[in-house]
Amino acid sequence: MPETLAALYATPPLRALCADATAALAPELAGLAGPHALLVDACVAPALPPTPLLATWARLRVDAGALSGDLLGSADALPFADDSFRAVVVRLAAEAIGGPEAIADELARVLAPQGIALIAALHPLSLWQPWLARRAGAALTLALPGRWRGALAARGVDVYAVRRCGAAWPRAETSRSQPRWLHAVGGGYVLIARKRRMATIPLRLRPRSVHVGARAGTLAPGAHRACA
Repeated sequence: MPETLAALYATPPLRALCADATAALAPELAGLAGPHALLVDACVAPALPPTPLLATWARLRVDAGALSGDLLGSADALPFADDSFRAVVVRLAAEAIGGPEAIADELARVLAPQGIALIAALHPLSLWQPWLARRAGAALTLALPGRWRGALAARGVDVYAVRRCGAAWPRAETSRSQPRWLHAVGGGYVLIARKRRMATIPLRLRPRSVHVGARAGTLAPGAHRACA
């Protein structure tokens, strides 16, 4: 019988995969700076690494198909204003809310221009798939990186890197002890994307002096005008 999503994400193999995905995200997060960032999460651990250059994090967690945490919301109505976040991290959460298309609109809306989206996801073509199907049934929507690429590009967010992460098969340990060549077939992947800059607003052009010719005798001198 399929487990609840909360129980599934609490299993040792998924916790280990989440730890591997978090380690893969760390170098990207370390270089980001800005006043606000958003984490949409389904994992119970671990915490994100310290991000001293990102001042404030808002956190939402998948809860029975909805999102709770710092605020209440849903994948199709995040409770934030447009262009709010310098970075948005979606960590193994899109699978539990319907896949890329379910959250791409809102992700693109709340991401600031030139902001970075970091998405950790489960790979559907890996040795994890039978284990996930047996444990979760049809509760998870797994998506290939190309599906994310298409969904985001249509909304002005361009993917520029995809990296596999995690152990090659479900296990309670992280992938650090597995042979290096197996990292290419890990059960998850991290996708890095950037929101396109808004269209450039033309600057006001500096006025250029233009010589206006006049026929002789047609303009009164200033002294004559003052006497008029």
